[in-house]
Amino acid sequence: MKFSFLKKLLLSVLSLSLLALIVVFIMLVSTYQTGSVFGFIKGVTASPIPDPDVRTVKFGMSQKDVMRLDSEAKLSEEGSKLVGYVSLGDYEATVYYVFNERDQLYLMYYEFNITHQITDKYFSDFSTIRAELKETYGDPSKDEIKWYNPLYRNDKTYWGTALQLGMMEAYAIFDNSTMTIKESLYCDDLFPMLKVAYQSKSYKK
Repeated sequence: MKFSFLKKLLLSVLSLSLLALIVVFIMLVSTYQTGSVFGFIKGVTASPIPDPDVRTVKFGMSQKDVMRLDSEAKLSEEGSKLVGYVSLGDYEATVYYVFNERDQLYLMYYEFNITHQITDKYFSDFSTIRAELKETYGDPSKDEIKWYNPLYRNDKTYWGTALQLGMMEAYAIFDNSTMTIKESLYCDDLFPMLKVAYQSKSYKK
């Protein structure tokens, strides 16, 4: 009877352990697919090659290979670029792959399709994406605001106005052995732009 009780107890423990492993697996799959951390930064649900540099591809690949491997972005050719549209977590973005004269991928960047009536909200988006980048790549080597006109530097209530008037730019730079990643918030023709660029250290323009 004692043996029977221990057997039931062992089976219960094993069942609970198995259930816990299943739950953890489901959470990991969900995170990978919906975009938090790896999925958000890389912007993909799966990669057909091991250890991609950006999304599903590696730097140095040709336009043809990138178009084949990143089918999720539905890419189209625009000169030396491939352009597509993707979902990154809660954000929608335009993705650009840029190639040099030797048809080698050396730069990929996202332009986030964000519109706010209150321009201060762009800074919240910048902080959210910076936190994701930090979780993936560690602390930034630079995290600064560059002022082209310091009129509102000391009054944060007007930073949204300063952004829209092109008086300042916020940026954060991350590095690893393969690339430099730069997140930037700036103004283009009175329209705030949020961008994340991944530039190869081995392949140049």
